Amino acid sequence: MSAPATTTQKPDRFSVRRNHMLRVFVVVLFLGAVSPPGRADELPSDISRSIGESTQRLRTSADDHARRQSAVAIAAYGAEAKSAVPALVRALSDKSLWVRIEAARALGRIGPEAKAAVPVLIHALADDSRPSDDEQQFDRDPAHSLRETALTALSMIGYDADAALPHAIAGLRDPSTSYRKAAVEAVLRLAPDGQVRLVAEIEDGNEVGLWEIFWALDDLEGAPVEFLSRLLASRLGRFDDRDIFGVSSWDGILKYLHRRRTTALPALRSKIADPDLAIRTYAAAALADLSPDDDRIVPILVEGLKSAKLRQRSAESLGRIGAKARPAIEPLVRGMENQADDADDFRLQCAAALARISPAHVAMLTFLENWRRDVALKESPSKWMIVDDLARLGRIAVNDLLKLLNHADDDMRLAAVETLGRIGPDARPALPTLIAILETEEQEEMHADICKAIREIGLDERNVDSAPTFLKLLIADRPYLFADELVGQLGAGVIADLIAIVDDRKAKLWARVCAARALEFIGDDAETAAPAVAAFLKSHSKDLDGYSKCLLVGALKRIGKNCPEAALAVAAEFPILPDCAGPALVVIGSPAVIPLSKWLSDDRDEIRLSAVETLAQFDDNLVTVRAGLVKAMQDADCHVREVATVALGKQQHRSPEALAALLAALTDVRMPIRAAAAASLTGYESEAGRVLPLLVGALQDDFLAVRVSACRALGTYGPSALEAVAALEQIATRDEFAPARITAREALRKILPGEN
Repeated sequence: MSAPATTTQKPDRFSVRRNHMLRVFVVVLFLGAVSPPGRADELPSDISRSIGESTQRLRTSADDHARRQSAVAIAAYGAEAKSAVPALVRALSDKSLWVRIEAARALGRIGPEAKAAVPVLIHALADDSRPSDDEQQFDRDPAHSLRETALTALSMIGYDADAALPHAIAGLRDPSTSYRKAAVEAVLRLAPDGQVRLVAEIEDGNEVGLWEIFWALDDLEGAPVEFLSRLLASRLGRFDDRDIFGVSSWDGILKYLHRRRTTALPALRSKIADPDLAIRTYAAAALADLSPDDDRIVPILVEGLKSAKLRQRSAESLGRIGAKARPAIEPLVRGMENQADDADDFRLQCAAALARISPAHVAMLTFLENWRRDVALKESPSKWMIVDDLARLGRIAVNDLLKLLNHADDDMRLAAVETLGRIGPDARPALPTLIAILETEEQEEMHADICKAIREIGLDERNVDSAPTFLKLLIADRPYLFADELVGQLGAGVIADLIAIVDDRKAKLWARVCAARALEFIGDDAETAAPAVAAFLKSHSKDLDGYSKCLLVGALKRIGKNCPEAALAVAAEFPILPDCAGPALVVIGSPAVIPLSKWLSDDRDEIRLSAVETLAQFDDNLVTVRAGLVKAMQDADCHVREVATVALGKQQHRSPEALAALLAALTDVRMPIRAAAAASLTGYESEAGRVLPLLVGALQDDFLAVRVSACRALGTYGPSALEAVAALEQIATRDEFAPARITAREALRKILPGEN
């Protein structure tokens, strides 16, 4: 049986040392297989001792927290912690729920070598215990229930799928959303034909949600068109617009479809002719977002207006299409005339659609007159009547909202401001009035709300004459929210003013930071301001708090590309702010490599690790980057060596220095480093005489991940790797684990293309 494909969430690229050990597991997953046969005494003594101590605490400690942390510590070693499997299996019966959950999680991270835990994990699927709110209050992330963790562990172990798969399929019908997501992931991992099985279950009436499936698939590069098409056919018509959860799911699905546009469009287009009206309508509604020019969409949405369940979604989608949906005008007018008790929202949605398709239509004007009459008849109209009703109507409602800005009631004025913001760019005619209000002292209490509305409507270079108004807000004693973004929207015309504020030593530090933020919003045109921002950060490093520094680093990331001053200023903050300084240095580019490389010699392991992680993201054509990675492969810390090995293998450039470092890494004491080195030794055909014998030697490694990596690498050399045939045949026929046998056979087919 082939090993299931495994996915996991990668640890944060700039995480602290506590999370560094998780990379053991991540690297193994990247290589496509987990786990190891092998002898524990071959591990480095400090690692073996650490695993042993954690295992002993897990078995004997009377303290619940200590046992839980022991399981967490074991999990960090991934496949190398196979000796702890018996203790973890026993911990699945621990009195503490937290210990049971972390033990299950650790078994999943160990992978196939934890096969002894499969029966106990299957038994744990019946345990829906979940930590109470009090138990979770000090934890960063809410815990899954034990059964969710156990199901995920079973899918990651991947052993005896015949026993685990039925439980995963049964989980697709579970009432818990999070458990169904775990079940979707488990089916995709455990079944060689996981996608086909999943669709079959859905077509059989299974109620697993389409969004849950997309959620589980989101880490993949993209689902095949056929799979996505069948999913859409199976679930697309099952939403009920009157159910808020259905609407929420639809919004999430649209976001997914936008990200997977290439595969989604053919699938959606194949469904707009479906016999089921619900499927046709939802496919057309999705296409209204992704491909509104398709002439087949409007007739389907017009048809959907006749269904009580589909009419609101259809009207909204017609509004999104806009003027090209003119054939829908008369059906929408009829919808506006619908007087049924349950049609209030539908009438308004039809009016909103008509306002975007034909704002001057007589029915639209009549609707507005009736709305004005209803508001006038109310002594105290509801604020939400203004916001909800007029925000949907868009540009056609702007004049009414401008009149409401002079209303005697403060709530009505604020409602008008908020509604203009929600209308967005279509409310541009209101900008002069809103800016004028900002300049009046009488309505100062509305300034923050007006700034927010103007931000949503959007400024540009045409509004540069109002720069003094917004610059005043920027340097106020209490700078207004969004003032920096508003100034930035004015464009290149305010760059000189902003540089002057950044350079002004008499100005408040926060005002100078906000000016730098405004330069960030201007973008590339503000590159000339990068030296000024860099000088400000460098000269006031001791005076600024961490948040202000992050904002300045973010500004330099946007405007400081190829700026040496920016590189030096950001690199100086790297040890304190690696999370924001690291990505900024990568964007700044080549001038940042040497300042960053200096941190590879720091005494602190975590700083060197963050430095090599950042260095790995630079353009691999830079000689200084390769030199830094080669240096990092000699580091005393195994995590630094591991990251450098993986990064060097991903580089397109094949240098003699990199080859020497990778060949040396094949004998490293840590399994993930050996596996990464073997995987990286591809593309060295001119040095095959040096590379192939060492890769053949790696086939004898005790750890599965190393053997699989060596098989894959040997396969890339094709017929040139004839000397590896005998060793690969041994793996293909005698290795204990299926992933190694399968990978060896694939390599043999490439080396001996004419033979079976």
